[in-house]
Amino acid sequence: IHQFLVLTLCVVLAVLLLLGSLAACKENAQPQVEATEAPAAATPTPEPTAAPTDTPAPTVAPSQLWAEFDESFFREYVSSDITTLHQMVKDPAACGIDMSAVEVSLGHYSREENEKWLVWCREKLAALTAIDRSGLTEQEQMAYDTVKEYLDGEIAGEAFYGYSEPLTAYVGIHVDIPLVFWMYELNTREDVETYLQLLADVPNFMNELLAYEQYRADTLGIFMTESALDDVLQDLTDILNEKDTIFLLGTFNEAVEKIEGLTADEIKEYEARNRELLVNEFHNAYQSLYDGLEALRPQCRAPQGAAAAGMGEFFQYNMKNVCSDDGDLEETMNQLMEELSYTFLEYMAAYSEDADSQEFSVGDTQQNIDVLRSTLDPLLPEVPEVNVQYVTVPRALADMFSPAAYLVAAYDKWQDNTIILNQPEQDANILFTLAHEGYDGHLYQYVYHRSMEGLPRSQQLLEPTAYAEAWSQYSERLFAYNQLLFPGASGILHHQEGMYDTLLCAYCALVVNGYDMTQEAFIQYMQQLVNLDEDTLNQLYTISVNMPYYYLPYAYGYAKLRSFERAAQEKQGNDYDQKAFFKFYLDCGPSYFNLIEDRLNAWVEK
Repeated sequence: IHQFLVLTLCVVLAVLLLLGSLAACKENAQPQVEATEAPAAATPTPEPTAAPTDTPAPTVAPSQLWAEFDESFFREYVSSDITTLHQMVKDPAACGIDMSAVEVSLGHYSREENEKWLVWCREKLAALTAIDRSGLTEQEQMAYDTVKEYLDGEIAGEAFYGYSEPLTAYVGIHVDIPLVFWMYELNTREDVETYLQLLADVPNFMNELLAYEQYRADTLGIFMTESALDDVLQDLTDILNEKDTIFLLGTFNEAVEKIEGLTADEIKEYEARNRELLVNEFHNAYQSLYDGLEALRPQCRAPQGAAAAGMGEFFQYNMKNVCSDDGDLEETMNQLMEELSYTFLEYMAAYSEDADSQEFSVGDTQQNIDVLRSTLDPLLPEVPEVNVQYVTVPRALADMFSPAAYLVAAYDKWQDNTIILNQPEQDANILFTLAHEGYDGHLYQYVYHRSMEGLPRSQQLLEPTAYAEAWSQYSERLFAYNQLLFPGASGILHHQEGMYDTLLCAYCALVVNGYDMTQEAFIQYMQQLVNLDEDTLNQLYTISVNMPYYYLPYAYGYAKLRSFERAAQEKQGNDYDQKAFFKFYLDCGPSYFNLIEDRLNAWVEK
């Protein structure tokens, strides 16, 4: 939707007044030491003497207790499922992980598994709060607070079992599964055996997934809308139509043939097993999911927002998780509207009719990377050089995959990085795509944190999505305002138009789902803010209902980082140093925005 940039300034700012009409929402436990009685003296003496006392046990420093907690949290978290472990840790034994104790499965969708997870979260929270936070370093305290906020959030979600929808168009778990197998590295015979075991687990996984959807329909009465169902079934149809030609046949064969030590007969056997599983079990599992979802069509819910459908409390709970912040609905909407206003003003200041239809590419992938690095590297804190490979998405998944993606690097081999591109030769905006995923977006931020001395692994593991997307979105902005190859206004306009679309879609999702509002009321409300036709607003309503959280981490993350920067600029005035601000922000490590903001306020005062 590219019609959004027609918002008038006076109406944009007036929305803050309209928000009022829409609305009608610790202390750390210390370890206790029990006193013991001193033993009585064996023989009376003429002069009183002090009774002997037990030698007290040596006190363990809080930082040592934290280091032990951090290590155990990391090991247990990455070992919770085999695919995460395989991607995040290349040498499990060196990290103290026993591979034989890790279940080889794609995961589970059941209340029993959810309860096991909550038990683990409570155990970890108890162990964490037994540590004296005041005795930790500033960096350890940030990690402590991040882990605690994560665990508190997970435990608070116990009341909402079944409310999350794992099947959404384009980005749902049904699309992720083929990608999981495509990205699963095959370097050894053991890798191949595990891969095939996981492939054999697809039917069980799909059965549990379908049972979960049936629970949502039968017990909770919140099954997806009919239009959402149609979109998901179309995704499944696209995968089912690839039965005998699915791309995983070729990618597996190519990988297996490169593994050292395998004989020709072994390779042939592995290829036959892979084909058998894909053409039969894998295909049949997707067909069963398709049939089971289609059978639930009569139970599709009305196309309403979360609040109107009785899920308002869950929406606001999950909104905080998705936005990685602790603000309520009105505060979150205000943050997005503030950034919408700034975005519109910057767009209008740069507007030029001559800047339209610019293609942002200078050649092949490496040539574009060279442009980004020469533009952005001087503006940012230095990071170590790393290896980067660029791979292209299989054409069978092109329509279901984003323009690009950064594959998070392993903790023990973070120097090797991968960026996945979706038909890069057709991407007229490849420079902005690579600025988001690579230099100096996701890849830069992950390398910064992996190479940062002393940054706890538990904090890195729990990187909130909004925090990650804040930096990658901002990297696009940094390129737009500092590149010299294209007409200055063209890059700025391209960035601001894209951000305006994203911010407005996220704002609409909050309006539709946060308030008990009909579709007609939503259209009337939005027409007071933007000059959009009714068809476009109907599209926005449908997107907001079917994919309520899709745009939020991108929009809110970017808005929050920009608000941090403005706060630093306003308070520091002529003393503001942008590179120093970036270093402060990155040195906080991945965390929640409310925790970063507390530290930002102290930093700018210094």
